[in-house]
Amino acid sequence: TLKKFEDKYPGQLNLVGLVTDDPLNPNAKISLKKRVWNLLDMPYRVIDEAFILESGLSHGIPVYTGEVKVKSFQRIITKWKPDVILVCVFGQIIDSFTINTPRYGIYNFHPSDLSLHQGAGPAPYDDLAQRHAGTTVWSVHHVSEEIDCGAVVGKSPPVNVLDVKGELPADPLVVYHKLAEALSPLTFFLIKELGRNFELNRPGWIDHIDFESLIPDTIKNRLIQPITGDPWTDVLSIPDDLL
Repeated sequence: TLKKFEDKYPGQLNLVGLVTDDPLNPNAKISLKKRVWNLLDMPYRVIDEAFILESGLSHGIPVYTGEVKVKSFQRIITKWKPDVILVCVFGQIIDSFTINTPRYGIYNFHPSDLSLHQGAGPAPYDDLAQRHAGTTVWSVHHVSEEIDCGAVVGKSPPVNVLDVKGELPADPLVVYHKLAEALSPLTFFLIKELGRNFELNRPGWIDHIDFESLIPDTIKNRLIQPITGDPWTDVLSIPDDLL
């Protein structure tokens, strides 16, 4: 979505870097036992890691893989000078150095309703199962040094997490794949709002975005449909007419 936005509006968005965990390193300081990497065996970790690297490098975007609370990464991000940082499915606690680097804020996408104190932490699927929930939302929130504790900026429309039988799939990856359909529109409207602030030279963190009123009904209707596919098909991309 970010690359598509960058291609559509050259000069309005410039991707300066991509940062990912190192799930292939057993000594890496990431939550392999708690985060989504725990759901993948080593062959699929290799596939996912290669896909992440290729998605950046193939577009000429520098990629960093590894720990972020180290001097070497601090030197890199100081060189990149990002105006804003977006985070999603990241297995490391981010320190104050990185949090305070971008002038327009650092935002995380988390697949639960943090405004209702639901599903914070590394296991939102377990929270869904325990609550017997049929839907959930993504929360877009400020990143802080405490996990999922930053102020919530906004939420996605409801996303159905049940299959056609009305049951929560046993494989969390199937559920997370369905949830991923909401990420493109959320990213799109967050970038649009950040772009307005940038044009007006208003650095600072965004306090609120009403994503549900911005996202078209066609996308909302898709999100509320039951899960029918497998976790390896393409997820929803931002529609051209929305761009």
